[in-house]
Amino acid sequence: MKDAKRNHNCSMSQILVLLKPDAIQGGHCRTIIERLRASGFEIAEIRSGTPDRELVLQHYAHLATYGPGVLQRNADFLCDGTVVMLVVKGEIAALRKLTGATDPSKAAPGTIRREYSTDSIAQAEAEQRGLRNVMHASDSDETAAREIQLWRQHFVARPASSREREASLDTSATIWTGSGADHSPSCANKAQNEDETI
Repeated sequence: MKDAKRNHNCSMSQILVLLKPDAIQGGHCRTIIERLRASGFEIAEIRSGTPDRELVLQHYAHLATYGPGVLQRNADFLCDGTVVMLVVKGEIAALRKLTGATDPSKAAPGTIRREYSTDSIAQAEAEQRGLRNVMHASDSDETAAREIQLWRQHFVARPASSREREASLDTSATIWTGSGADHSPSCANKAQNEDETI
């Protein structure tokens, strides 16, 4: 409760959160959303689907500075399964702290990446694949605004399943049901280094 109260008193930002294919495949989606809400973050929007490759390449364009292989491998990973897109309201610094370091093996105990991922940058590089770190969270207001606009415009969602509606646990969240951006409220059942956002 202390974390929730403290976050509630800080300036509220809209932040993009992506639950990646490894979070979905591992069955961690509901648990992660519950942790976000318990920490004082409001789930404003939720939608799910498999992102278009061009969208992911735009989202992770900064990874090109580490070589085309890094960008392509992470794009392969994100496009290879279901992604749950969330827009959450809260303090960015608090969310980044809860998320943990980009490299799960270096994330602090108790953070989401440390709890729900066993991957590391070194292992991903050795196996020439994308980093499985369960979650993305915007690292600044400027980045969040750009990312939210990008995903709202280009992420063609499939209808949210009853399980995903339930996982949102927030009757005020908007369930996006397709590319036309349905704004109706949901039913009650509803990097190569740690400074980069992957």
